[in-house]
Amino acid sequence: MLLPLFKSLADETRLRLLNLLSRGEFTVQDLTEMLDMGQSRISRHLKILLDAGLLAVKRQGTWSYYRIAPAPGWIEKFWSLLSSQLQELSAGHDDLVRMSRLLERQKAVNRDFFDRHAQQWDLLKQEALPLPPYRIDLLQLLGSGGLLVEIGVGTGELLPTMAGNWQKIIGIDQSQAMLDEARRRPAPAATSEIELRLGEMANLPVADGQADQVLMNMVLHHAPQPRRVLLEAARILAPGGRLVIAELTRHDQDWTREVLADVWLGFTEDELILLLEESGFTNLTIQHLPSSGRRHGVLLATGSLPENTSRSRNNG
Repeated sequence: MLLPLFKSLADETRLRLLNLLSRGEFTVQDLTEMLDMGQSRISRHLKILLDAGLLAVKRQGTWSYYRIAPAPGWIEKFWSLLSSQLQELSAGHDDLVRMSRLLERQKAVNRDFFDRHAQQWDLLKQEALPLPPYRIDLLQLLGSGGLLVEIGVGTGELLPTMAGNWQKIIGIDQSQAMLDEARRRPAPAATSEIELRLGEMANLPVADGQADQVLMNMVLHHAPQPRRVLLEAARILAPGGRLVIAELTRHDQDWTREVLADVWLGFTEDELILLLEESGFTNLTIQHLPSSGRRHGVLLATGSLPENTSRSRNNG
């Protein structure tokens, strides 16, 4: 095991790949752009890292995403030392600049899609990928309290049913057109203070430790880097605060990338649990509402932060 591991590290390109993949999950096409190299060369180096056990690959439809593999035992200690040194690579700065440009372009494309489809969004998603009735179960998981933050509030379809259970609700979305639709909804009869804010889900306009609970309703599969979003959710939660997620179960419908701007084709229970654990959440629960007929399956997940959570804006 030692020989393949250290041989895999004896190449600058492979170290550059590790430096990028330590910051998120990317396709071969993404990595080709970020390293400014040919696809065959990148694929060859990825295979060496895979064979050495440093990377894992997740296939979704026709796309494959590479990520750092969970490290057992002493390798985890070795990786923590290595990852701090990767930032010293001579080409690392340029790689990160190209990564930032790629992510910004992806966000711009995503934002433009939702701006253009905001007025038809509720009907579009209902017709394209119908879901089982899960709203009552979701609201029961949310309960009530002081401040609830909904990440990816969209057209605000849940706001009327949540109002009254919370002293204040902050809804955040990257699309101004979506927020405009949310503001057009009739004001709920309940007395919750509702505030809508423009912001990105990986850079939330909320101070550290402010939220008692965070809701993500059919949002995570739109996030290019889900772990960054979950880390941001953890940042704004108070110690002991809870996260509630409704998400699609894993599927193979590639067309949803074009029709619904999906990045991920849903998640398995194990994938969602791993993401939550890596982001610092504990006391995890997950409920699977299976598919039925044309209705697609839904996962309802919860997690909480430890009472002694430390704060950081480092999203990895």
